[in-house]
Amino acid sequence: MKKLYFSIFIVIVPFFVAHAQVGNDFADKEVLVASTKQVNQFFRRFNLEEDWQGNRLRKDDPLYRNNELRKKTIAQLFDMSNNSISNDIKRQFIEDVTSPSSSNYLTFWEGEWFAEAHCKFMYNGKVEDAILYMKLEEENKGIKWVISDIYFEPFFEIFDKDPNIRKKYLHPMSHELDFMNLKKNLKEREEQDLADNSYKPHYLTVFFYELKKGNLKFLYTTQTFYHFFQVDNWYFKLEEFNRSTYNSGWLIADLLKISQSEKNLLLKNIYHD
Repeated sequence: MKKLYFSIFIVIVPFFVAHAQVGNDFADKEVLVASTKQVNQFFRRFNLEEDWQGNRLRKDDPLYRNNELRKKTIAQLFDMSNNSISNDIKRQFIEDVTSPSSSNYLTFWEGEWFAEAHCKFMYNGKVEDAILYMKLEEENKGIKWVISDIYFEPFFEIFDKDPNIRKKYLHPMSHELDFMNLKKNLKEREEQDLADNSYKPHYLTVFFYELKKGNLKFLYTTQTFYHFFQVDNWYFKLEEFNRSTYNSGWLIADLLKISQSEKNLLLKNIYHD
């Protein structure tokens, strides 16, 4: 009798283990399908050019870019764990985006969005953080990603100027001395004071120069964000969330209703300008 019970146990336990494994695999598959795994997929889901099963919608499909359905799909593209974006501001945004009179669809090619890539570099033997700002640019008959700007603390520290420190200058009669006083002034830390008033450090040029000299070496990226200004009077940030839930992948992590002046201030803040 003991042998019989033991035999039944051996047969039944693997059945339940296998059944549980199938259930888990199915759940994992559902999460994978629901997750917005690529930035391009975020575009398609935002525009309702793809359903939540990952199937592309034909332009003659009645669901294609259907604004009533878009209200539901766009609502699922927010990071649900972020309580700083109120339901009211989400509702206003979705209403503006899906309004029949001014429907807004995201476009990959037409600008008004850019990437912010956080990277690690080796600089003069030390690991340093840097932010590369990337945008799309036309190239012949196609487009490509290019580096449009950089924020790198070591460069900023070199060129940073305390506004309270008196600016150095060359005496107006310096020409009579064949500008010999340059020798003294160019030794000072604030030598950029000798440039004209429109001067602004071009950090991207310094970046490429240091790469060419071998003083700066790229290691890897740590995180990437995407900033969108394509919807009139709105800004949102796209961020990737790697977690085992339906609400995962590339999701809206920040949302602001902005005027043109607020947009300019926001851009300055993003670029550390």
